[in-house]
Amino acid sequence: MFTNLASITTRGALAALALAVGAFLMAPAARAVEVGDEAPDFTLKTHDGKELTLSRLEGERGAVLVFFATTCPTCMAEVPHVKEFVEETRDRDVLVYGVDLGESEETVKRFVRDREVNYRVLLDSKGVAKRAYGVWAIPRVFGIDAAGVVRYKGYTIPRNTDAFVRELTAPLRPPHPPKAGVEERDRTEEGVSFISRETLQAWMEEDKDLLVIDVLSPKSYAQAHLPGAVNIPSAQLGDKAKLLADNRTIVTYCSSFSCRASTAAVRTLTELGFPDVHDYEGGLKDWKDADLPVHAATTEQGVDRVNIETLRLWVRAQEKVMGLDVRSAQAYHEGHIPGAANVSIDRLEKVAEAIPAEPKIVVYGAGGPEDQSIEAVAKLAGLGRKDVYSLVGGLQAWEKAGLPLAASR
Repeated sequence: MFTNLASITTRGALAALALAVGAFLMAPAARAVEVGDEAPDFTLKTHDGKELTLSRLEGERGAVLVFFATTCPTCMAEVPHVKEFVEETRDRDVLVYGVDLGESEETVKRFVRDREVNYRVLLDSKGVAKRAYGVWAIPRVFGIDAAGVVRYKGYTIPRNTDAFVRELTAPLRPPHPPKAGVEERDRTEEGVSFISRETLQAWMEEDKDLLVIDVLSPKSYAQAHLPGAVNIPSAQLGDKAKLLADNRTIVTYCSSFSCRASTAAVRTLTELGFPDVHDYEGGLKDWKDADLPVHAATTEQGVDRVNIETLRLWVRAQEKVMGLDVRSAQAYHEGHIPGAANVSIDRLEKVAEAIPAEPKIVVYGAGGPEDQSIEAVAKLAGLGRKDVYSLVGGLQAWEKAGLPLAASR
């Protein structure tokens, strides 16, 4: 399962392990965002003192980003057209944001006032959005659909307003209340199987061989997702489908009844030959409204977590992952995840420097209230280690999933 690492005992052995897992890879050079890419997320202050996190629009609205500066004559010439577009689309589930590059808040407020701007302007004072989108010439316009995918890139807003808006809002369903009966909500329409919350709950409780896919952005997934769900954003699903087992029941979901990204995901997977795929159309909002538990990828203590299904995807993608069992040596020898190393939590700080820096490290304990993996990850993070995760449910979750154990004696 994990990169094959023996129980950690000496600094010399650990040095050998570091060589075995390889050196750091150079990060790829940043590139400009292109049509079809997942829209990079960011959080910026607006000219009127509010704050926008782009991913919060996902599943609810399309967005148009207009990168500009007040010192750019071409940008200023485009302002009347942007204002006209805003007026034409005011009730059409598309929001427009200007993204000012590096100018002072006072300058931006003056621009909004003098030009009678009817849309919010984001203050990219540190170039966060500029770098994320690879913007080196302005004006630059990006159209992002309600599933968080870039659908347009150009220097002006397209003049065919209706076609542009239809493309950005295509992932949205017309709003409708869920029907009263479970039988009515479990249905097939146009080749897509829709299931209700009750059906998904029943499948989870009966331990059906189930894979639940959250098709929202990584940031949305990190904040809240259904228990056991993996995150494959809709824009990446075609590329990552080869990592999925085709004999499992697959359920996709996105933000709410109005979001159609999960429906599109079902169609994609069906076209790729997956035989048993369903859309939980109520999505995250329906689940939360029923007061059902959701998981976060990061704990309140700032510890990153990973569930069994996500770990399995990492392994299928041939990512190098080191398993670290922080139970006692005796418990480890009686049964552990294949390939995992063993450092009991009381020895962790003594050997932390010698634990290989690359690959990802997944820490696990027994599971349940006695699990110490979160404490272990916090210790490693406090010592400056990165890419370290706590395995949700620990060894209990591993065994419940029917996965094999290794024993040292």
